[in-house]
Parts: sequence; C-alpha cells; structure tokens
Amino acid sequence: MYYGRFYRRSRSVNRQSTSTTSLLFDVNDPNTMTRPKDVSTKWSKSTVDVARSSRYGVVTVYDNNYGATSVLKESKTRLTSVLPKVNGSWDVHTHCEWCGQALDYVAIIVGINDKNESTVSHIGCDCVGKIFGINWFGYRNADNAKKVLVEAAKSRRRAEEYPVKYAKELLWLKSVPEFLRNKHQFLNDMIEIIEKGSRPISKKMENYLKSYMSRKEFDPKTFASAKLEIDKTLEKLTMILRLVESVDTTEDARSKPWSAYSFVRSIKERFEMYHSPLTAKQMEGLNKVYTRYKGFTKKSIENKMKGDANEIPW
Repeated sequence: MYYGRFYRRSRSVNRQSTSTTSLLFDVNDPNTMTRPKDVSTKWSKSTVDVARSSRYGVVTVYDNNYGATSVLKESKTRLTSVLPKVNGSWDVHTHCEWCGQALDYVAIIVGINDKNESTVSHIGCDCVGKIFGINWFGYRNADNAKKVLVEAAKSRRRAEEYPVKYAKELLWLKSVPEFLRNKHQFLNDMIEIIEKGSRPISKKMENYLKSYMSRKEFDPKTFASAKLEIDKTLEKLTMILRLVESVDTTEDARSKPWSAYSFVRSIKERFEMYHSPLTAKQMEGLNKVYTRYKGFTKKSIENKMKGDANEIPW
C-alpha cells in the first residue's frame, strides 16, 4: 500500500537534527538482523532478488534536510569499524534507492548476502515496512522511527534468546492445562513473551513466575483431579440447562421473567470461560431451578402461561 512521503514538511521550517549515529543492530549477532518480511510491487526484479538474498539491519535514520552530512560521516565510521568492506553510497539521498519515492527521512540499512558481502542502501518508509514488517506511516521524525526499529530489533533478539534461557519455565507453562491458565492470564502472557520476545522479562516477573511454579494448585499431580472436578460441574450445568430448555421450548418462553434459562446459561458460560468454583448462592439457586423444573411438565407450563405471564409458574 502506498502511504506517500515521510510527512513532507516545508524546507523553510527551522529544524533540529533528530538523527542518530548509533547502530541499531549487531553485525556479529544474526538474531538482530532479518530477511525481508515482504516485497514491494515497486521494486525491480533485480532489487527483489538482492533483497531476498540478504539479511538486513538498520545503521541509522537521518533527516536529509538538516545536518545529514555529519550524520552520514559518523555512521560510516561506526559501520566500517565492524564491516571494513562495505559497498554503496554514503551521499545524502532525497529519493529511496529501492522504489524511487521522494523522502525527507531516510533509513540507511546494511545488507549482508549469502556470500558475506555487505552493502548499504538509503530507503524510505514503504521499503522499511516491507523488510522489517513495520509501518512507518505517521512517524513524523527520525527519532520516533528509530525507536520503532530499535524495539523491533530487540524483540527479534529476545525471541531467539528467551526460549533457550527460559526453556524450563516454558515447558512448565505449556504443561499447565489451558483451563487453568485461562484463570491466570499472567501465565498466557508469559508464554507469548518468552516465545515472541514482545517485552523484556524483569526480575520481578521471573520471581512471580517462580511463585506460580511452587504453588500446590499447579502441581502436575493435581491437574487430573482438577480437570475431573471441572468436567463434573460442567456436566451438571449442561444437564440443568437442557432441563430448562425442555420446559421452556421457545425463545418467547425463555425470555419471560419467570424462566430460569438466562440465569442458568449465564452461569454455564462464565464457568466455561473462567472455571471459577461456583459460589454457595449460585449452587443454591441452581438446586432450586433443578427441583422446580424437574417437577414440571410442558403441559402444566403451557396451562399456566394462559394466565398471568408475569407470575412465577411454581
């Protein structure tokens, strides 16, 4: 999708440089670099072939309207200190080298192909989005764009590191039955964080997870009995709901104020979602519903409905 230029502004506006000269990846760590997530229809066939054969990292982001020359010089020095032989231009660019789009903000990326040859390119928001899977549209300065890319690079690195570092914890998390994890959203969140690296894991989070692992409630030996108890409760709720449905057979009957259909259904749906133990008040209400509906026949209900519909039929 075409989003236009990086928030094109008048060149007469006085700006402060928001560029950075720090590298946003580690050339010695392939986890911080990525192959293109997608390709653009604006790229030539040769560009597509080159893009697909390389891993990419972002060197920096610069505003070509202000202070770009010094930024490029510093970035070149920093990059060539780790990659001495880098091909490509270090001149200020006003258009994307890959798609030709006119730019204000430019990302310098370095690609390392399968032959270990490295090349720098100056590209814009659309092309950055294709490579890194990030939408730059709406980011109005190079500093914000840099933050997005830095976080994306960190997430990729964590996604490789965490499943190894927290292998024991991840194995335990996945052994916890889904019905039990759904009662504790933190456990589901931790699975996603470890597998996707969506955020850093703090010491406090580590300790909290360990406290879960030490609870008797999460002892694997108790999982079977807990599941058995849940199945037993769910079976009873299903039986009572079917009993109510067999008496209140129509939508009209189930919508009447004396019908217990909504009451039973809401308890069943909530139990299926959270598996929380039923309260004493809920069990008392369900027992009354079961006793009363068990003694009714469809005929007696229909006869009663001929009278006052707002009167409880029992």
